[in-house]
Amino acid sequence: MRVAVTGTRTMNARVENSIRLVIPLIACDDAVEEMRFGGAIGSDTLALKVAGDYLRTIGKSTDLSVFLPWAVASQPIEAQEVIGEYATIIVENCGLGKEHPWRARNEAMILGIHDKPRVDSLVAFWEGNKVRSGTYMTINIARSNGIYIYDAVTGLSIR
Repeated sequence: MRVAVTGTRTMNARVENSIRLVIPLIACDDAVEEMRFGGAIGSDTLALKVAGDYLRTIGKSTDLSVFLPWAVASQPIEAQEVIGEYATIIVENCGLGKEHPWRARNEAMILGIHDKPRVDSLVAFWEGNKVRSGTYMTINIARSNGIYIYDAVTGLSIR
């Protein structure tokens, strides 16, 4: 199973606690062979770090893929450090030459690109209050393609 993770760049304690609780539960599932992250500062990098630390602790090998609109070097230093330490697969330049590079990155993360197939589910760390965001865009991409979406902050499925 392939699971994508998306979330807000600015986290409150509720979102951060949800990440620290839910990500290890996904990472330890033997059915999960790959977890995908967007690579932005905030929920993306915290979730990647939590997954990586947990997988190291339990000695499990799961692909931790990061999808980026451009090269890793274009990310903020903090994100570059987390990606460099924890990502096992980096898919760069998903948005290169595209009119909307972040949307192209989100589509690649959800629907697949090159040899990476689409995901089976999306876990969103979103509180539903910002509808003009990358998180909301990613939710809508998954929704319009029939991919199961779980809001890890509220504990509800998103239809």
